[in-house]
Amino acid sequence: MRMLSAFLRFARAKSMRRLLSRPSTARALIGHLGNATIAITVLAPPLAYALMSYAELSARAREHATVGARHIEMRLIKVGDPEAIGEIAPGILYATNGAHETVAASWVIGKDGHTIAFAGRTLRWPELTGRAPIRAIGFEGTFFAACSTGPIIIGTLHALLAFLALGFAAWYCFRRLPLTALDTALGLLQQAQAEAQDKNVRFDTALDHMSQGLCMFDRDQKILVCNKRYAEMYGLTREQTRPGTTLREIVQYRIAQGLYSGATPNEYMHERTARVTAASNSVQQLSDGRFVAIARRPMACGGWVTTHEDITEQRQAEAKIAYMAHHDALTGLPNRTLLHERLDQAIERVEQGEALAVHCLDLDRFKEVNDTLGHAVGDALLQAVTQRVAGCIRETDTLGRVSGDEFTIIQSPIASTEEAMAVAARIVEVVQEPFSLMGHQVMIGTSVGVALAPKDGVDGEMLLRNADLALYKAKQDRRGTYRLFEPDMNSHLQSRRDLEVALRSALQNGEFQVFYQPLLNLEHNEVCSFEALVRWNRPGIGMVSPGDFIPLAEETGLINQIGEWVMREACREAMSWPDHIMVSVNLSSVQFKNRSLVQMVMSALAASGLAPSRLELEITESVLVQDSDSALEMLKSLRLLGVKIALDDFGTGYSSLSYLQSFPFDKIKIDRSFIKDLTSGNENALAIVTAVVQLGSSLGIATTAEGVETTDQLEIVRSRGCTEIQGYLLSAPKPAQQIGQFCTSRAVSSDAA
Repeated sequence: MRMLSAFLRFARAKSMRRLLSRPSTARALIGHLGNATIAITVLAPPLAYALMSYAELSARAREHATVGARHIEMRLIKVGDPEAIGEIAPGILYATNGAHETVAASWVIGKDGHTIAFAGRTLRWPELTGRAPIRAIGFEGTFFAACSTGPIIIGTLHALLAFLALGFAAWYCFRRLPLTALDTALGLLQQAQAEAQDKNVRFDTALDHMSQGLCMFDRDQKILVCNKRYAEMYGLTREQTRPGTTLREIVQYRIAQGLYSGATPNEYMHERTARVTAASNSVQQLSDGRFVAIARRPMACGGWVTTHEDITEQRQAEAKIAYMAHHDALTGLPNRTLLHERLDQAIERVEQGEALAVHCLDLDRFKEVNDTLGHAVGDALLQAVTQRVAGCIRETDTLGRVSGDEFTIIQSPIASTEEAMAVAARIVEVVQEPFSLMGHQVMIGTSVGVALAPKDGVDGEMLLRNADLALYKAKQDRRGTYRLFEPDMNSHLQSRRDLEVALRSALQNGEFQVFYQPLLNLEHNEVCSFEALVRWNRPGIGMVSPGDFIPLAEETGLINQIGEWVMREACREAMSWPDHIMVSVNLSSVQFKNRSLVQMVMSALAASGLAPSRLELEITESVLVQDSDSALEMLKSLRLLGVKIALDDFGTGYSSLSYLQSFPFDKIKIDRSFIKDLTSGNENALAIVTAVVQLGSSLGIATTAEGVETTDQLEIVRSRGCTEIQGYLLSAPKPAQQIGQFCTSRAVSSDAA
């Protein structure tokens, strides 16, 4: 770029110096310009006047002919006799012209070519004639109107005379005044050269303050331009990056500094010194661990320009998010996603003759610790349990956390059933030992359910279900013990069937309610939305936790009917709110298997009259994992309706950056598990929240912090740039009739929140 700019400046300056060094050539050029100017000044306006007047006069003749023809037709129609044309035409002809009229003469000619009537005067100038056909009650003829061009000729002569004097004045100005300017041009040239030099200095300054390293090479692979940042990135001096330095020398300097990528310096040299013939983008990891994004673009001269950007921090943030997608933030253990992957791998070895055991662990009395001693102690307890349980298994085994106080172990391989029982017994034993946490003595226990493969199945979901059944049996019999799966462990299945029957009738009997939890916009400090949450008031039992019936509803397909009812209720209720407040509705991954989902949303909007822009649909990553192509198509269809799409529980399940690339989400909701750890001194949680907010900001996606329960958590997420918050600090979910206070007051103070 700099080379091209310098060349253009040089070419302009050289041409100007050549012109000013030959005064005769300059004067000849000025003379030609003067002649051309007078010709244009004298001839162009009169010619334009003549053409415009000619066009106007022609149009006027046609207009008079048309008017006359129409009058004759109307009179003929009124009289009703085509033979009366001889009496009608003269009167109309005299009416359309006169001594002072535009039309000098007009006449009517019949179909046989004979003149029926004529009126007007003899023309002394060339004339313009307009014609129009006459067709009425059997008569056919032509009406002619003639206009004199005399006024045009006289007007053109007047204009020519007027502009002739003006042309001579212009000729004088363009002949004499430029000669004076010629005398001062040399002085101006020197001034321009000084200004150009000053611009070069400013350009160099801007180049050296770029955040990216930039280097331009010619066709011989020699440096034309290199900025300061490029030299700093590779530890090079100004002398080592001066113009004329070859690319091979630059690469040798880098290798000498130990900054190269690839297996060997020779491979790196060959790759970096290859000729650039096409645009390319690549990312290289240098030997010091840094990641550099390199863009190379060829130039027409045979050289190329390259930019180098250090993206180490960005890669680290991406790595944190990728780790977060497969690991639990509190314990660092594999999450449900990674556990399923490890289980599938272990089952493949089972098919080759190995055996494995799946252990499902659930902590006893953990909720009591959380309720009495607080979440900080509860989190410390989970971390301590993780350490003890990890000490009971081998490196080949996998320990993962699947929910709050539930863990899963994949023990693979095992030699016998007794080996699996010994691990389960050891886990129960070590967890029962007292924990000393933050000045508190904590006593808990654990129950373990064990399923064996291939004895109890060779399918991952079946093994997990059977291990869960065994865990349920262990809790029923006596907490703080373990049980192996037995085929008759189906008592809980009966209770699930009973729950399913009650769930099917609940919708018909009107037992469901929609509660609403507000979201606060941190920039405007006002409630911007309400999330619709379904609740089941089961007769004789009371409120049933969504965690107890939503999974069953998804498994049985009832979630489609329940989801449609919630959608309609939420849209209807939102119509009573102010226009600036949105409503957010959760969509299950099961609903995306229903091809009529988009039609259901359209129907709910139409029935309620709610504007699509006020509806936000929340989905989890599981929607995209199960059938990403179909889900993406449905999401795009929903987006076309005008509704917003939010990615819920980001980071707890199947989180992947690829989802953010495949669909432009409007919002990311950071899971409450990360927000909860912000005030417990967990640096990892803070780093993850910061990374997600920065990622959302860079992609233009809003971010919502879920589960904000304290003012400290509020201030942290606010300082990190989070867009919205949701949680008990603002309000617990409430029935529709209790949210009026949030709708009537737009602004909510942070203290009140």
